[in-house]
Amino acid sequence: MSVWCRQSVDGVPDEPYLVAPHYDRQTDAELLEAKAEGARGKGWAVEMTEPRAFTATKGRWAGVLCVREFWAD
Repeated sequence: MSVWCRQSVDGVPDEPYLVAPHYDRQTDAELLEAKAEGARGKGWAVEMTEPRAFTATKGRWAGVLCVREFWAD
């Protein structure tokens, strides 16, 4: 299993990329929770979209909408 992220800026998506675990034996659920908590701590609006997925949204770069989708496959 793996955790993935895809960022979209002003509705234009980048290619998904694999998110590296923070430590050995970190589960996908633990990694997703850590990424969600980290995003919340940096002012992102986090919404759980599925049990194994969330979306983080934030206005960045002079108000440009940035959306990051995280999911475990």
